Amino acid sequence: MLKKICFIIFLFSISLLFLTNCDEAEELSGCTTATACNYAEAAAVDDESCVYASGCDSCSGETDGTGTVVDGDADDDGVCDTDEVAACTVSTALPPEFKSIS
Repeated sequence: MLKKICFIIFLFSISLLFLTNCDEAEELSGCTTATACNYAEAAAVDDESCVYASGCDSCSGETDGTGTVVDGDADDDGVCDTDEVAACTVSTALPPEFKSIS
């Protein structure tokens, strides 16, 4: 009879150990601001790591905390890539009125 009681107490102790571990699950931390580029949908605790796009830049779109800022002005000339105007990029080229007639 004593063995049964000891066994029941042992099983009860083990079950309490497992229940305690489950209740103390660690909360995920990350950026919790939905407008930030590195927003982590699953994060419950804000770790103040949020990064934001500004100017020509945009966000890559991930919502798992791995999102990044995408450069929207690749040549850093102050004009957004979407607003760039294609033009001659040869520095030695002259407009037609400056070319000599042969």
